[in-house]
Amino acid sequence: MIPPIIALAIICSLSTLAIRVIISRHPFRIKNVWRQIFGSLLLSAIAWVALIYITRAASPTSNEWGDIICGVLIFLCAFWCHYWIGNFAGGFRVQMQVNLANQKVPIALEEWMKTFSGLGMETFLQDRIQAILIPWNTVEYKNGQLHLLNGWGTFFASLMNILKYIFPKVRGE
Repeated sequence: MIPPIIALAIICSLSTLAIRVIISRHPFRIKNVWRQIFGSLLLSAIAWVALIYITRAASPTSNEWGDIICGVLIFLCAFWCHYWIGNFAGGFRVQMQVNLANQKVPIALEEWMKTFSGLGMETFLQDRIQAILIPWNTVEYKNGQLHLLNGWGTFFASLMNILKYIFPKVRGE
C-alpha cells in the first residue's frame, strides 16, 4: 500500500499539467513558459502541503520523513517531465542559436538562413535522427526510409499533437 503522503504527492504532481493549462489561458494568462512551470508546481506543492496537514489532523501517526523526501522527489520528477516535454523540439532552436553565435559577427538574415539550407541543415537533421530519434526507439531507418515506430514513436507524436493543441504558442499563434 502506498503511504498517504506519497499518494498525495503523486496526485498533486499529476495535477500540475492541468494547473499549467489553466494558468496559460485567460483570465490567468501567464505567457512565460518557465513561470507556467514553476507556478503550476508551486500551486500543486501548496495543495500537497495543505492536504498533508489536513490528513495528518485525521491521522497523526504518519510522521515519516522518508515519505516527505519521496514526495519532494516526485515533484522534482514532475518538474523534469514539464521541462522535457516543453523542450522536446528545443534542440532545433538551440542549434540555430549556436550557429548564430559561431558567426562571431552580426549577420544578415538572408545569410543566416542560407547557413540552414543545403548541407548544414541536412547534417543537423541527420544528427538529431541518429542521436535522438533512433536510440529512443521512436523511428527506425530501414532501406533508406524513416518509419515511425509503434509504441514510443506514436506515443510521442500523439503527445506533441496534444500539446500543440493545448499550448497555442507551440503552434506559432
